[in-house]
Amino acid sequence: LSRTSTGSAGQNSFAVLQVLAAMLSEPFYFEIRTKQQLGYVVACEAVQKEGVCSLVFIVQGTALDPLGVLGRIDAFLHSARQMLSTKREDEFTELTASLAKAKLTTRPRQLLPSSTRTWEEVHSREFQWDRPLREAVALRQVTRADVVNAFDSRISLGGSERRRLVSCVFGSAHSAKRPLASRSLTSSGAEVITDPDVFRRASAVWLSEA
Repeated sequence: LSRTSTGSAGQNSFAVLQVLAAMLSEPFYFEIRTKQQLGYVVACEAVQKEGVCSLVFIVQGTALDPLGVLGRIDAFLHSARQMLSTKREDEFTELTASLAKAKLTTRPRQLLPSSTRTWEEVHSREFQWDRPLREAVALRQVTRADVVNAFDSRISLGGSERRRLVSCVFGSAHSAKRPLASRSLTSSGAEVITDPDVFRRASAVWLSEA
């Protein structure tokens, strides 16, 4: 799992991320799952949780070790930039309109999804009961320049505001490569978290003063 944070959550910034995820999701699945066959679970999605919105890439499989998969994700991101820049304006407008419409017309049909959405507002302490409407309005205001700028500064390799969290799970097929992967990541400047509990205690807690 590769999660790239775009900073503090807000309707506008999350709307840009949702459009970006919609543009990258199918190409990412085709490249990683269909063409390279690297995983049986492959997905790209925009996530907003605990004050932060992120673009998440998920690949689950045994064809390559986690670092090998991470390299393929980075290669995809490198090629994705050209795809974003060549997207026609009419195609982009159609996409944002479709996403906005889905926010207003897609409603939970069962009690559990409906109550989950409500409790998420309580848990986040944001209490935006009209969130679908707010997000629909924000989506209609996203421009192609917004998406390209967000990708360049926050998602692409070397982006000035890029913040990335990678979760690597080594199964039995690649467990022997774990020590080497840790050393490789450390040498590249990454912070390797070996003890999640220690890392959690040393980190600021979201809304801890609320």
